[in-house]
Amino acid sequence: MNDSHNAATNAVYASRATARTVKLLPDGTVFHERTAQKIRRQEQGHQYAEAQLIALGVPVPRAGCNPAVWLREALVAVGARKVRHRGAHRFCRRFPCVAAWPMTVPGREGCGR
Repeated sequence: MNDSHNAATNAVYASRATARTVKLLPDGTVFHERTAQKIRRQEQGHQYAEAQLIALGVPVPRAGCNPAVWLREALVAVGARKVRHRGAHRFCRRFPCVAAWPMTVPGREGCGR
């Protein structure tokens, strides 16, 4: 990063976030681990997550099938691939120093009133 960019945005480069391996779907979207967890545990939102894979051509899960097995087979069927992500760049914003004063709430200026 160059210094003029940092000055213009008032941000300081902090580092990279934690590196991780992500699953990349054929349409270029990342299939997040939290989404996979929703399917495996049948948590709220799992229908939406399953619909993402079904839209890519995966068969609808059969009644009584193990969601973890269905997910594993679905990711193989669509050709999801693991990609190592080095971590997103993180920036911290600089804030100017400002004076602080006690905040009062209208109608509550005094104690016990």
